[in-house]
Amino acid sequence: MTRLTLFTMAVMVTANAGAITIFTDRPNFLLSSGSVATVNFEGLAAAGGTAFFPGGLTIGGVAISASPLYAISNSAILGGVAGGGSLGSGDYMEGGYYSTCCGIHPTVFTLAAGTTAFGLDFRAYNQDPSAGSANFTGSFLFDILLQGGSHVFTGFASNPALAATFAGLTSTVPIVSVTVTPNGDNTNPPAAQFFHFDNMAVSDATTPEPATMLLFGIGLMGLGLSKRRK
Repeated sequence: MTRLTLFTMAVMVTANAGAITIFTDRPNFLLSSGSVATVNFEGLAAAGGTAFFPGGLTIGGVAISASPLYAISNSAILGGVAGGGSLGSGDYMEGGYYSTCCGIHPTVFTLAAGTTAFGLDFRAYNQDPSAGSANFTGSFLFDILLQGGSHVFTGFASNPALAATFAGLTSTVPIVSVTVTPNGDNTNPPAAQFFHFDNMAVSDATTPEPATMLLFGIGLMGLGLSKRRK
């Protein structure tokens, strides 16, 4: 399995069908993404508890599937740690996992047709039942499927503190799906390394990209000149 950790704010990656730009900070991602809707998971879990979604969850135009998939209240106790940290003041999600006993379980985000930007806050959550604690160090492989069938692979490392890390990408062609797989690379291997995420940012597929808007504007200007000549 390819493992790549990105530390820069923005990296351009070229695929056969187009190019994507990878972001590790939300402000620059938002500046480059045009119209973006932010989706959180407030109200999906009862206070201090969890909610299980065995058939997956579709929210904000994104279909999320993982085995298992939970919404978790920020006040829930996980491995002796209370709260979601910078994952938000309300609910957040727990997706797929890696474990020494049960293998790899990815989290898949299937996007609406025409989506060209996607991002989220995330962290690793490593259970250590024997110690009655948890830590938040780990990395994930992102498999980005583009329209036309090209795949781009990149990696993001979780902040070792309770704070979340941002992972975002924009593309010159529509993004079909993003599959996130835990690498299970924490030291003193945990029983399981889970993928926690919140605050998804998704482009409005109905909003023209800046280049499209520019071409449209040029077309209108040309039409105006043509009318003036008549």
